[in-house]
Amino acid sequence: MYYFNLRHNTKQENSSKNTFHYLTRTAHFAQHKEHEKVEFIQSGNMPLWAKNSPGDFWGSADKYEISRGRTATVLTIALPKELSIQHRTELVQTLIHNFTQEYQFPYTAAVHNHESSLTGEDQPHLHLMYSERSLNDRIERPAEQFFKQYRPKNPKTGGAPKITANALGQGKNQIKTFRYITEQLINQALQSYAPVKTIRIKDLEFEVKNEVCCLSNADYNQQYGTQLKDVPQIPRWKLHSPDPIITHNLFEIYKTEYENAKQQQEQATLPLSAFEAAKDLQIYQTVNEKQSFYESWVVKLDELSKEVIRRAKLQDYANYDHYLDDLHRKQSVLMELIKFRQTKETLQMGQKILKNDLKLISALIQQYPIKPYYRDQSLHSTQYKIDYVQEQLEILDFIQQNKHAKKMILNHPALSNTS
Repeated sequence: MYYFNLRHNTKQENSSKNTFHYLTRTAHFAQHKEHEKVEFIQSGNMPLWAKNSPGDFWGSADKYEISRGRTATVLTIALPKELSIQHRTELVQTLIHNFTQEYQFPYTAAVHNHESSLTGEDQPHLHLMYSERSLNDRIERPAEQFFKQYRPKNPKTGGAPKITANALGQGKNQIKTFRYITEQLINQALQSYAPVKTIRIKDLEFEVKNEVCCLSNADYNQQYGTQLKDVPQIPRWKLHSPDPIITHNLFEIYKTEYENAKQQQEQATLPLSAFEAAKDLQIYQTVNEKQSFYESWVVKLDELSKEVIRRAKLQDYANYDHYLDDLHRKQSVLMELIKFRQTKETLQMGQKILKNDLKLISALIQQYPIKPYYRDQSLHSTQYKIDYVQEQLEILDFIQQNKHAKKMILNHPALSNTS
C-alpha cells in the first residue's frame, strides 16, 4: 500500500495561491517544518504572462475562475524512501509528465521530505498541483480571459478549454486510474534502482521484493485472501507507541517471506557448543578419578569454545586464532580422555564434539570479516586445525569399526601428541 491523495481546489473554498506558497515554501510558508527538506520545486506549461511568475497564475485562477469552478487539482503521492534523491527526482519528472504533458496542463510541483514522528525514517512525498485548463490549442489568452468559459465555436474569445475527469471518461474512477498509473511508474523505478527492501517483523529483519500496490486494504484482502486492517488516525500522544496494526499488516503481506527468513535464520545459527552437544548423549556422569582430570579439562576448554560463539556473533576477530587454539587444546585433551575410557559412549561423545567443532570452525570462517592482510595466514591456520580434527575423527571411526585394533590405534602418534 502507498499513500495517494487527490483533492480539488474550488473558487470561494480553497486558495490555489495559498497552496502554491505551501508547496514552494514561500511567503507565509517560508518557515520550514522541523527537519524538513524541500528536494524539488518546478512549475511548467505556464501561459506567457505567468512563465516567470507561476504564483501569478494561481492567484489569477483564484480571481478569474468561473463561480464555484475548480482552480486546481492537487495530488499528494508518497515516494519510496529507498530511492536516492537523484532517482526520486527522475521518478517525479516521469509522474509530472504523465499527469500534465499530454494536455499541457499548467502545474507546480514540489517534493517535501521530513522525518517520521513514529519511526524517524524519511518520508519523501510529491505535491503536484495542476490546472485543468489546457494550453493545447496554443492560443495566448491574458489572465482575465484565460479562466473564462471555453467557447468551442469561437475559441479566441473564450477561456482555455477545461479537460476534466468526466471529459476524459474517468468520472468518479479518476482516483483509481491515477493510483494505478502511479503504481506502475513507482514499481518501474523500484525495479531499476531498489528492487529489494529490508523490513522488520517481530524482531526479525529480512529482505522482500520492493514494490507498491494501488489496491485498498479491502480490495487487497479480497484478491489475495489476507486480513489487512485499516490503520486509524494516530493521536499525537500515542505517536511513539508501537502500532500492532502496522505489524499485523506487514505480517499478512509478507507472511511467506517471514517464514522463509525465520527458517533461514534458524539454519544459519552457529552450532551448539561441544559441551551442550555432549550433554545430549548423557555421558557426563560420575567417572573414576583417573578420568576426572581429563574430563574437567574438556569441560573447561569447551566453556572457552562458547566464547568463540559469542565473539563470532559480535563480529570480533581480534582473537580469532587464539580461540581456534583453545578448540585445538580441547580436542587434544579429549583424545587423552578417550585413551583412558574406551567405551562406546565416550567414542560417540568424541565424535559428536569433533563434528560439532568442524561446523563451528566453518561457521567462524564465514562469520569473521578477516582483514586481507591476515586472511591467508588465518585461513592457513584454520585449515590446519580442520585437518587435525578430521584426522581425529578418522581415528575414532576406525576404532568403532575395528575393535581389535584399539591398542594399536591408541598408540598412534596423533593420540599421544597432546598439548
